Amino acid sequence: MEKFNLSTLSNMVGEAVTVVDPDISATFEAKVDIIRESPMNGDEWEAFAVVMSVQPDACELRQGNYKLSHEKFGDIELFCSPNSASEMEFVISRKKSQ
Repeated sequence: MEKFNLSTLSNMVGEAVTVVDPDISATFEAKVDIIRESPMNGDEWEAFAVVMSVQPDACELRQGNYKLSHEKFGDIELFCSPNSASEMEFVISRKKSQ
């Protein structure tokens, strides 16, 4: 998760990410649309949300874990709560290393 951070993702708006739903072995692309910094983000915490769009017919989005892949951050599995049939949202909140 080291490279999947606010700095990296902020520079990826408009880029495509490969997404895998491991439960049904579906692979599709999602476009990074919005990076929203949380009020909690600061010296002690890194906190932000990533909103991605998918083609409505690409996959039936559901709440659960998805594997995301991109050359800028590698592979990471994250929990997703879909906002709609074509929009995924990943919320990140983690304590920064001291």
